[in-house]
Amino acid sequence: MTLMVDGDAGDAGDAGDAGDAGDAGDAGDAGDAGNKVEEGASQRYRELLKNIHTLEIKKDERMKLTPPRLRPHNRVTIWGNFMAVMEGIKEGYPGADECAVDPNSLVDVQKHFLKFLSDELATTHSINGDMELIINGKFRDGHAEKVLRNYLKQFRTCVNCGKMDSFLYKNKSMTMCYCNHCNSERSIKTK
Repeated sequence: MTLMVDGDAGDAGDAGDAGDAGDAGDAGDAGDAGNKVEEGASQRYRELLKNIHTLEIKKDERMKLTPPRLRPHNRVTIWGNFMAVMEGIKEGYPGADECAVDPNSLVDVQKHFLKFLSDELATTHSINGDMELIINGKFRDGHAEKVLRNYLKQFRTCVNCGKMDSFLYKNKSMTMCYCNHCNSERSIKTK
């Protein structure tokens, strides 16, 4: 299978259209502006194609996270190793020098995950002085693992290439998910 880039498909039809070019008259100036936009878009398309062809795919590349450790305490559940899990999630986020977007627009992973956790478990939470997460209600390790797995699937895994190399950033009023591996981006629904 061959991908057609830029003018490959239109080369055969250009010879037949040569006689029509003289009839355009003054409309040629507007056409030149359109051609410049098309050239810029096709140049960007060629760059993206080059990126796709030069990517190395590693099958055994996986994110290694510490499993959540929850312990019940009266009417609340304490997530003791919450900060270690957050560090594991943040590990793949780009630094300021390697970020494809403005580093100031990156979404705070911890705040975003806590909002997601509250929505998924339908409860409230707080962080105590020992940097442990206090969740109102009784929950088991399995609950936290399920929420963590859903979060990684929705916000860290790229829908195009399947790599866990995505990060969240704000673009005006929208939250976007950008993949460092294949350079794709998508908008995220916020509740």
